[in-house]
Amino acid sequence: LGTVGDQATAVLKDASGNVLVGRMVTWQSSSITVATVSASGVITTVGVGTSTITATSEGQSGGALLTVTQSTWNAAWHLRQQITVTTTTAGTPAGYSVAVQLDHASLVTAGKALASGNDVRVVYWTGSSWVELDRVLDPGSAWNTATTTIWFMTVPAITASSVDNNYYVYYSNPAATNPPANKSNIFLFADDFESGNLNQWTPGPLGLFTVDNSRPHSGTFSLKYPAESSAVATLVANPALNVDNVYFDAWWYRDTPSTGYDIAQAVRETGGLNGYGTRLYLLPPFGLTVEKSVAGIPTTVAAPGAAAPAAGTWNRVGTAMFGSTFYLFVNGTLQTTASGQTELPSGNVGFGKIIVPPGASWWLDDVVARKYVNPEPTSAPGAEENAP
Repeated sequence: LGTVGDQATAVLKDASGNVLVGRMVTWQSSSITVATVSASGVITTVGVGTSTITATSEGQSGGALLTVTQSTWNAAWHLRQQITVTTTTAGTPAGYSVAVQLDHASLVTAGKALASGNDVRVVYWTGSSWVELDRVLDPGSAWNTATTTIWFMTVPAITASSVDNNYYVYYSNPAATNPPANKSNIFLFADDFESGNLNQWTPGPLGLFTVDNSRPHSGTFSLKYPAESSAVATLVANPALNVDNVYFDAWWYRDTPSTGYDIAQAVRETGGLNGYGTRLYLLPPFGLTVEKSVAGIPTTVAAPGAAAPAAGTWNRVGTAMFGSTFYLFVNGTLQTTASGQTELPSGNVGFGKIIVPPGASWWLDDVVARKYVNPEPTSAPGAEENAP
């Protein structure tokens, strides 16, 4: 059926078969994950499956079986896998960024998918229609691998300890081109610096942040800060975000193991480096410290919160807040948490530089800010099936 707003009707009769009018009727659906029914009998389909719609009046009931099936999303795509998004103790708000991992290499080897990934599409079934979603490759991943990871944005909120399995990844269309891949439709903020400028940022008045092509993590360009001694420089997202629960992800590169670096990445930033974040402070005790700065006064929360990422290679640094707890991730692994951080309830995201030592530079690339809950939901593709 796959329709929304169908009006169910009940015909009431007495023992002799006479039609009764003016009697109160209540309605019930046996499976609200398939269809719901209002007090007036209006049916709204929610998912695929069957549900019995029951009418009750004066202690007597009668029902009808409702079967909900999907229409075809696009006949040019022949195969698909259902994606199940599962929450635990934390539900997700609407518009949550979710990553799913596919064995894309095996699909390419079997001739089922394009090595470029151009035919990989993510769509959502609303219960009555299909919505195609933007999807992008994770900057730490690649097409045609056994662990290809893509990101998309969920549609409705998902309550705690529940699932939404109305997402599907479609593929097997050899003529597919131009997949929708607008990062602004997936994340709160994203910049891979391929624009060649800082239009998405507000730099502090003394900063030397520049976009150049000397050392990109992906694409052609990245953000660079050259050697400079003690002078506070800031860079914050523009337009400014005012978010509470957020994950701020960036790839860092420093070209020397020198101990002189003092650089930072912050969330809930409210100006002048106020916020919660991590600083690579390479003087004893050497490493990524966790720090908060309130009213211009810095306080170390964990020192070190993690070992210093290796020089001469790209490292992924994640700073996140959920409620009053700060989380530090390095290369996707949680390093430390700091609870009880209540001074700054929301704010922007950004970077700070105190020192880049002589003869060195600091690069940033593939920067993303997204909504965050902890624990995060999981997502998994199901078995391959023919597209209906």
